[in-house]
Amino acid sequence: MDLSRWRYIANRKCPRYDNLFRLPSTRIDLVKSFFKGITQYSGDAVQPDVYKDTLLNLEPGLVYPAAAGLFNASMRITLDGGLTVDIPAHELQRYLRGLDRDGNTVLNTGYTELQVYGEPAPQDASVLGKAFLSQASTGCLES
Repeated sequence: MDLSRWRYIANRKCPRYDNLFRLPSTRIDLVKSFFKGITQYSGDAVQPDVYKDTLLNLEPGLVYPAAAGLFNASMRITLDGGLTVDIPAHELQRYLRGLDRDGNTVLNTGYTELQVYGEPAPQDASVLGKAFLSQASTGCLES
């Protein structure tokens, strides 16, 4: 496999986006509250040290036991200019994914991960992430 094209793209001055939504602390609390209301789950989000022996989660979202139920809700984002985007439930949650000790991708179906980073965003400002933005619109992936 020729990786030279990917090295070229990686070295360009292209914007980099997080994979998960990063939200201010008040919004993270709101998402947690919605999750508890929808699923009737009364516990807290699972911290990465609980599953660290089975996988490495490079960008930990809000992780809950799968038995808590599914977060059957969408997220609506409206920008100041008026653009409104709905992120459907199937894009907001997934089973917990990460890397095992050998660097292989693994899936832990015992946990559900909401695609919202578990810590407040830098400067308490929102970062929408790859679930919302596309590098294709920046011209960084042209053929």
